[in-house]
Amino acid sequence: MMALYGEHTLRGERIREARANATKTYFGPDIGEFAFSVMMAAVWRKLAEACEHVIVCSRPDRKYLYQDFCHEFIGHTLDCHGDCVTARPCPPAKDIEKWIPQGIQVVRPKDYGDKLWPGKYIVYGEINHQWDGAIVVHARNRPYCEWRNWPVEYWHRLGRWLGRNYPQRRVVCIGTKTHAIAIERALDMRGADLGSQATILRTAGATGGFAFGPSSGPLHFATHCRCPVGPVWCGGDPGEMERTSRWYRETWNPHKVRAATYLRGDWTPPYEDVEMWLEQFITERS
Repeated sequence: MMALYGEHTLRGERIREARANATKTYFGPDIGEFAFSVMMAAVWRKLAEACEHVIVCSRPDRKYLYQDFCHEFIGHTLDCHGDCVTARPCPPAKDIEKWIPQGIQVVRPKDYGDKLWPGKYIVYGEINHQWDGAIVVHARNRPYCEWRNWPVEYWHRLGRWLGRNYPQRRVVCIGTKTHAIAIERALDMRGADLGSQATILRTAGATGGFAFGPSSGPLHFATHCRCPVGPVWCGGDPGEMERTSRWYRETWNPHKVRAATYLRGDWTPPYEDVEMWLEQFITERS
């Protein structure tokens, strides 16, 4: 197998320029967390400019990320979060290899670390004025890594507070139905296709709205829809928190939207703190 281009590596080999007679190039399989898939899509979009026919293999619900440059899409059934060792381990290498075809150009995913990855970035989503000024919530509630979940009763309390204090604002919940909850007094758009969620975020960002919640893939995706994010909170040691804050503010924020991170080493901050942070951000965006 031979892969593409100058700065990329595949199994330790320096990758050469794509051959002029190469007709099909296979990108994948992508097994990473959602935020990594969003960043990797930008890298593959740039590489695809040198390819005649692009095949992408990723999770079935992520096809939207690649639709502007992908000619064929293969939704794999690998069950993992390959870039998050604290969540769920990678499947055995032999299972991953089953999804890699023989006899054509192959580009595997690569982690480019704490910098803006070398890709071609687009703004996801369309403008639909149904979502003007929306406050978009990703109330993450994973069935694993429970210690990263903000208490459910806090989420519902916050929903009631938003409804009382900002009745003119539409509050919308996004994410998946298995990894996020719908909070009280909010419109439940969890489980909507990725394009629809991108349009909610794109419109909110263009009309004074924003997205908030604990650090997550959907909040990274929001910045790629040109939607400001805040408050964003997460736990970890000081180095991890600084890296996360830098991802939102700079290195994983290609469109340079506003990102307000509140990182004190705690995935479950006090309710009063989140309410205060949220009120500050609403005032800023009004």
